[in-house]
Amino acid sequence: MQIVEITGIINETPNIKTIEFKSDLELKPGQFVMAWLPGIDEIPLAITKTGKVCAVTIDNVGEATEAFHKLEIGSQIGIKGPFGNGFDLSANDYLLIAGGTGLAALTRAAEELSQAGKNLRIAIGAGTAETHFFVERMKALGEVHLATDDGSVGHHGFITIVAEDLIDIKKPEMILACGPEPMMSAAHFIAEQYDIPIQCSLERYMKCGFGICGSCQCGKYTVCKDGPVFDGKQLAEMEDFGKWKRDSSGKPVWF
Repeated sequence: MQIVEITGIINETPNIKTIEFKSDLELKPGQFVMAWLPGIDEIPLAITKTGKVCAVTIDNVGEATEAFHKLEIGSQIGIKGPFGNGFDLSANDYLLIAGGTGLAALTRAAEELSQAGKNLRIAIGAGTAETHFFVERMKALGEVHLATDDGSVGHHGFITIVAEDLIDIKKPEMILACGPEPMMSAAHFIAEQYDIPIQCSLERYMKCGFGICGSCQCGKYTVCKDGPVFDGKQLAEMEDFGKWKRDSSGKPVWF
């Protein structure tokens, strides 16, 4: 574990912050780290910036994330990783589908694809206009399409509707998706209908980060060790994908 000092804090939205720190982390797009606050919790997070300055982007959704949001420049956190696998970025034409803070897990993949000169379309869904983040950052990388639940910006409704319209215009070679699991399940269904390879980055409750505790089990796979990125064939084998997950006590919670 590395103990790192926070060097910058960016308020992306009223509820989402990017926390910057200096680290020598090297990880593939799609891998994640476990971030630790002593006496609070250890949580899995996507790295949204690497290099001389690294960053994680955190939505304030519970006790642990609220504690991270209260940190200040100069505070210290623990970082373990990288964990898991990464995205296959070997194709030439991509459609990225992001829902909510799922965009954080796709950010570095989008940047690497853009730098490699790949064709890139990015469909981003959020609740409202003010909960969208990284939009300008994504516009610098590729063609961006937005959706909101309330219709305040972009398409009024599900981002998967936007994605299917984009597929009808031009079929991509590969889909990458991350967001709420029902959204990814819908994206997986669309990919199967159009016979497009898909990779989804799953998020489940994690305690250990390396496949021992079983709290992040999804079908026969553990998300932390076997994932978090799974292809369409693996997703089809998961009887619980898009249907239910386990809470901190191990009890199933239906979506």
